[in-house]
Amino acid sequence: MASKQQSEQQLITLRQAAELCGVGKRSFWRYSNSGRAPRPVRLTARCVRWRRAEIESWIERGCPDLRTVPNNKH
Repeated sequence: MASKQQSEQQLITLRQAAELCGVGKRSFWRYSNSGRAPRPVRLTARCVRWRRAEIESWIERGCPDLRTVPNNKH
C-alpha cells in the first residue's frame, strides 16, 4: 500500500485523469488546456502527466460543466 506522501506525489496519465473525472480523454484535455483543470507536468517533449492529488482536489471542488469549456473548432 502506498503511503499518503507517495499518493500525493503520484503522476497519472491522461487516461487515468479522465477516468477519475468520469469524462473522455479529449474532454479532459480540453479542460486542462482551457485552464479549468490542473495543468499537466511535462516530463519530455511528448510525455505529460498530471499530479493525482491536484486532480482529486479539483474533483472535490466540483468539476466544471463541460459546456462551459470553449470549443476551438472553426
